[in-house]
Amino acid sequence: MIIALSTAVPLLAAGLLMMWTANRAKAQTVPRNFWSGIRTASTLRSAAAWRAGHAAAASFSVGGIGLIAAASAAVFAGER
Repeated sequence: MIIALSTAVPLLAAGLLMMWTANRAKAQTVPRNFWSGIRTASTLRSAAAWRAGHAAAASFSVGGIGLIAAASAAVFAGER
């Protein structure tokens, strides 16, 4: 059970962080910075490119949902 939880907790945290970032990106409230968000050469080129790149990033929430599902699968797989 300890191994299952030590796997599930980081997966859950990463999934929640990814969903939070995707929701902020969709709402276009992620400020232009070098720490959070999609930091590619093209998105850092201008404020308009930053907004356009993050508006397209709303689909990242699907990855967050996948990580949360993997966390729950890790807990159930550890029950055996």
